[in-house]
Amino acid sequence: MNAFVSALSTTETVTQQQREIVESSLKQFITEYSDTLTVVSAGITTESIKKVWIDSLLKLLDSDPTNAWSLDVTALGLQVLRILLRESCGCDAVYTEKLFNQCVYQVMHLMATHAHLNSVMSDSSIPFYQDRVAIEALKCLSNMLLQNPSIRQLFSASDLVAAAAKSLEIQSLDMGTVFLLSRLIFLGTVESKAVATSLVSLGICDSLAHYLDNITKGKLLLGATETWISIPVTVNEILKTGFSLSVPISESYMTNTSSMPVLFGGTKSLGDALSDHAARDELGKSFTLLLAATIEIFTKTPLNPIPLTPPHSHAINMMMNLPVKSLSKTWFFEDDYSIVYKSVDILTTTLCTVFPQRANINSGKGRKEYEDEEEYLAEIDGTNVDQAIPPLLILMRSWAKGDDGACQILKKLLMPKNIDRSKPLHHGTTVTNYMIWLMMTVTMLQIRDCVSELLFAVLDELVAYVGYGNAAGFLMNKGLLGSTPSQSKPSQEESVADDQAKINPITGEYIKPEDEHNEALENMTEEERERETEKLMVLISRLEKNGAIQVVRKNEA
Repeated sequence: MNAFVSALSTTETVTQQQREIVESSLKQFITEYSDTLTVVSAGITTESIKKVWIDSLLKLLDSDPTNAWSLDVTALGLQVLRILLRESCGCDAVYTEKLFNQCVYQVMHLMATHAHLNSVMSDSSIPFYQDRVAIEALKCLSNMLLQNPSIRQLFSASDLVAAAAKSLEIQSLDMGTVFLLSRLIFLGTVESKAVATSLVSLGICDSLAHYLDNITKGKLLLGATETWISIPVTVNEILKTGFSLSVPISESYMTNTSSMPVLFGGTKSLGDALSDHAARDELGKSFTLLLAATIEIFTKTPLNPIPLTPPHSHAINMMMNLPVKSLSKTWFFEDDYSIVYKSVDILTTTLCTVFPQRANINSGKGRKEYEDEEEYLAEIDGTNVDQAIPPLLILMRSWAKGDDGACQILKKLLMPKNIDRSKPLHHGTTVTNYMIWLMMTVTMLQIRDCVSELLFAVLDELVAYVGYGNAAGFLMNKGLLGSTPSQSKPSQEESVADDQAKINPITGEYIKPEDEHNEALENMTEEERERETEKLMVLISRLEKNGAIQVVRKNEA
């Protein structure tokens, strides 16, 4: 790289020899260090020398038009810059906040210029076009945004996010370009709900739907030179972007009063929230095509061994924010509830995979194994289980509240009419056992709240099904603990067993014979007890006479 720096040190017109030196130096660096994550920490160079390299690269990329470098050299320069930016050390000209209003802003727009986003931004009639330089510039810009939150804020506040969305309207982009533009939109909206709402209103969701649908149908394939990207990665990026765009219209984000936990984005201000559910439904219609394409991906993609992973997890994160009633024809087209069945399958498999030790609860090893809940805390694809599972539960709750058909299917699959009530309802490995167990967890609080809310939405009589004791914590949080446990009528609640009178209203289990005997004894009058005592004495006397037993008095023992 020293020859590269020397070749750029002159202020005169660039010669052919300098061009050859620069191109050769850049190619050599890429060949040796294309997969390197650090150059200073790895001892390849020093921080001060790396700063010189960065400054020289920025000089090359910002050269006077009269000394313009070839597209190949410019692309090589961007590629080397991207490698160096992987490590923040020595990148003061790009990442240091004290230079924020000067260098950082200029570097960001320099990348945008090479990516052709500035042209789209300044004149909407100029279409975005993709070439090698644009691809490398988009990669550099994406890496800058990933590395530094301050740059993301600057990017969100600019018109570049809208320019990226405008560029995505072109319906003939390559796979890599779709991925990079989607990532820019995701990074530009994930911390700015106002920008997300604006892009949704402008129709960005239809652009994402177009490419997601083309990928699903095999119309968009990888190019010969796109070895750095893959179809699954592009699908995941589109779904992540859809999630970021959907957050402002989620029910919990809008109302700020939902009892559901806030999983993403932290506390919401009233100024950011949309005004009412009518506005939410109206804006939600903008997701019609994207939702349809997402459902296709969700239902047709085979499940991984641990199913709550991409692309299904990304799809769930987006879908849980969307309204159900205003999009019912899309959710359940022609009464097709495949998505509901697939979701229950995902939930069941996930619970059995994440909490496998529950299979040993009744294996004779003792109750301690069940009570030690810390053993069950785990991660799914790098995400804590208490964060990974709730989105699916929230999605199911939305269906239960918004569509009667979906609610009946969820009731049938999650809380069937005939369950084993001969033992505690939370003992066992069925999805019903898991759900009731999770209602009472004291360590996985978000799962607990989401499971309880889901069952409350699905069942007409929650207490009658799970028992007052199992539902006590949820009822207390809802301010309903003071209400007496009700007995549901079988004609009104199909999920409760027909022999409701034999079910303990506290535990939800069948009343055991000894419980019935004790209850009958407690309800006897004194005269009835004396008669029962006499019957018992007569029976003992007969058994003694027949030699079946030998009565030994206490003082004779």
